[in-house]
Amino acid sequence: MNSTVRERHGGVSKPLPQKARMNERIKVESSVLAAVTQIGKKTLVVEFNSGTSYKYRHIPEETRDAFMATSGSWGEAFNALIKPYPFKRLV
Repeated sequence: MNSTVRERHGGVSKPLPQKARMNERIKVESSVLAAVTQIGKKTLVVEFNSGTSYKYRHIPEETRDAFMATSGSWGEAFNALIKPYPFKRLV
């Protein structure tokens, strides 16, 4: 497995460091999300299973950490914690 990718599956997650490393693409098992990458301290790139990616900015560290530590539904965590922040679709 590539050392920059960590896989997490549903409610059974492999342990991650307290704070994910910047620019580390984390593949997730979800019916909606494919992967998440932290860019800088307050930005996440969220890749969807549809193939589209969005950059979410101005996310407080506590919110980002709570999202990255989710052990339940990635879709529910995304909707509750990340979706409200400013975003830009990436091409």
